[in-house]
Amino acid sequence: MQSSISAISESGHADRWANVRAIPLLLLLPVTLFWGGSTSLLHWGPGFLAAGIALLATLSGSSRNHAWAFDRHTAAFLMLLAFLVIRASSSGWQTLAAADIALAAFAATGYLISRSACPSELRWLGVGTAAAALLHTACFVFQLWKPDWNPVYPARTSGWATGLIAHYNHAAAFAIGSMGLLLHRLQQATPAAKALQITAVSGLALALAFSYSRSGLVTLCFGVVAVLLLVLLRAFRERNTEWIWLVLGFGAMMFWLMAKMAVHWTIGQRSVDDPDLAQAFSDGYRLTMSLAALRLGLEHPILGGGAGNFASGVYRMVDSGSLRFGDEPFMAHNELLQVVADYGYLAAITLLVLLLVPLGKTLWKYITASEWRPEVWAAVGLLGMLVQSNFDCIFHTAPCVLVAGLLLGAITRRDWQDLPVEQAELPSLLSSKRIPAYLRRGEAALKEPTPSRAWPGAVVNFSHAYLAGDFNARYRLLDALQISDDPGLRQTGFRLALAINSDDRVETTSIIREIAARAIVLIESEGLQHWFPTPALNRHATFLTRIRNSAVAALAVASAATGIHLCRSLVHAWRPLYAVDQLGIEQRFLRLASVLDANPYLGLQRAMLTEFLFYLPSYATFEYRRNVAAGYYPTFKRLAVDVGRDPQLALQLAAIAGWAGRTPEALRLMDTAIEIQAGHENVYKALYLKGEYLTELAQSGAGSDPPDEVADLARRALDCLEESKRRMPYALQKEINPMREQYIELCRQLIAVVD
Repeated sequence: MQSSISAISESGHADRWANVRAIPLLLLLPVTLFWGGSTSLLHWGPGFLAAGIALLATLSGSSRNHAWAFDRHTAAFLMLLAFLVIRASSSGWQTLAAADIALAAFAATGYLISRSACPSELRWLGVGTAAAALLHTACFVFQLWKPDWNPVYPARTSGWATGLIAHYNHAAAFAIGSMGLLLHRLQQATPAAKALQITAVSGLALALAFSYSRSGLVTLCFGVVAVLLLVLLRAFRERNTEWIWLVLGFGAMMFWLMAKMAVHWTIGQRSVDDPDLAQAFSDGYRLTMSLAALRLGLEHPILGGGAGNFASGVYRMVDSGSLRFGDEPFMAHNELLQVVADYGYLAAITLLVLLLVPLGKTLWKYITASEWRPEVWAAVGLLGMLVQSNFDCIFHTAPCVLVAGLLLGAITRRDWQDLPVEQAELPSLLSSKRIPAYLRRGEAALKEPTPSRAWPGAVVNFSHAYLAGDFNARYRLLDALQISDDPGLRQTGFRLALAINSDDRVETTSIIREIAARAIVLIESEGLQHWFPTPALNRHATFLTRIRNSAVAALAVASAATGIHLCRSLVHAWRPLYAVDQLGIEQRFLRLASVLDANPYLGLQRAMLTEFLFYLPSYATFEYRRNVAAGYYPTFKRLAVDVGRDPQLALQLAAIAGWAGRTPEALRLMDTAIEIQAGHENVYKALYLKGEYLTELAQSGAGSDPPDEVADLARRALDCLEESKRRMPYALQKEINPMREQYIELCRQLIAVVD
């Protein structure tokens, strides 16, 4: 037992390991943002490693915060994430399933860190967030002049300034959430950290204002209006007329400026590249995706269709031609509807409740409370990210989902976790109906043979009994304080005895509340019993505490181990993906095949097969090409785990199967691509490839195979080629494909020979 209760207060958190524990918190967001600002799981390895180490560092810190960080919301949120992980792991699309599991891990890690870290650790997290924001802003500013530049991944092709994140909508979401996170911790920061965080917030706001993200600009306007509305409601409650007029005037000016800037950067700038303003502002595509997600959710309303259900089923839910040529919709452009399609309505509604209930409580507390509540900034930041998630899948990027988890943890964090023990309030309202239970717990604690484990439970329960209405419990409280080994509490007990002797009820109550607040910290510390009414419940509570801490540690270790593995994969895949000029075609193909062999869930199958199809024609003879394709095909078939759901991957594998002489498998894969893309304009490519392949089969068998079989192949080829011509996008119909016309003419000649 600690010799002084002050060691458990906020100043007590700064032990000799505090600076060491602060380093992972400081590096968490900079590392995650610098390397993981895309939707590719391959890039998330450093972020995973940083998140796992940061969670371990937090777990080794304040036992008081760990004990109080878990409540019903924590249990419900973590159980929901566990359901998403289990459901994703049973899905057929391994690449998207692995990405969803990783995103759930990032969300859980951010939430737990924000809930259980002590104030000093969170101050370092704020400094790291400011550093990440400044780095992102600096990269954004440089990209205004050189859009293709990126400090991490070369050959960037975005064309717009997006900072360290690949997509401008995701960059805007990160800026909105980070501003809320920085402003939330501003009050507890040191003067130097405050200056750094204010500078970072200003930079993020400036970058967001000049962003090409329409949804980001709309969300920024919404955030400004939300903040002004909250201040206005509070001013009305306090009847502060000066504040009301000031807020109304400032709000009107800010809204006019933000709206003007939003119109300028969407209409004025985008129309330079796209004169058709209707196309620039057309959200028909997003509406189509949203309706498709709703329909897919109705097919499996309870458990959903699993990870990738939207990506593979969207073609069945849209009209032919409603998806634009070149579109491959892996996401619904709406996070809630993405959850509906993949994991069902039940999970989506649960997630919505777990987000909106604490948001509403936090905003209402700000309006009604007399003191300033800094967590309102975290609530506004999270609310802004939720608003923007209706326009794009922003939570499919590691930095964004990590920031969202940190924000949710910030608004559900208990008030007394950030206060010294002397200022802490009791964690629950005390009811007179619970007095008998308090007295039983206190007496049971006094009967414990080990005084060092007995007195905290006795002090807690007898002080609670007094505060609940049993004034005679103050005498038993004095008895419990006599066996305390804490000098501070024994001194407080002497003050309590003087107050009781003088019959000062107000002073007695004040001292007992102080004693209860101090002792509740000890009773919640790891290793002490919770003193429920029966010994069996005491053992059960201790067991659950250990299980809970073990589960958090397991998550942290798993995240760190996954991060190390993904970092190694990123190192091996770096040159074939981002330094293509340094390797030949064969080397790029072999390197990607090696990475995929160890990590089939990384989603590099298309890149690997593309390199192989470029590499195959380098062989001089047809027979040698066939032998090479036949030799590699079993490996490709094993690594192409998502071939039944990804039409482009199926077509690539079909081409290799054709080279390898596996005709039935090639035709089956082409049919799979055609079936998946039934409502997609790109289906014309699958039809054309199948028609081309059937024509070549018919032509090669014209002199040796039975005429009826040759004619049947020619008729099937002709049907595919003509259907491909009919399904070709309107923009491409004006272009004449001489090869297709030659194939059509050849098929007709082969059919005419038999007829």
